[in-house]
Amino acid sequence: RGTRAELVARRACAELRAWLDAEVPVGEHLADQLLLPMVLAGGGRFRCHPLSRHTETNIDTIAAFVPERRPRVRPDGGAWIIDVP
Repeated sequence: RGTRAELVARRACAELRAWLDAEVPVGEHLADQLLLPMVLAGGGRFRCHPLSRHTETNIDTIAAFVPERRPRVRPDGGAWIIDVP
């Protein structure tokens, strides 16, 4: 609200360009949403960029409730790999 449509579009395009340039399948806003389903499904792995604070918070929350399934994060060039055991 109160933000011009042109500015919203410019920001959205900048986020899209950053995601495309990173050449990763999972973007910033999807990474945190994938964690819980992967924990419930028994594990998995994906590459993302960037690693958001929300994703870090979800990792800590999962670890508090299901410590044996704590997602592991490791750098991979300019991206991150997140493994859920």
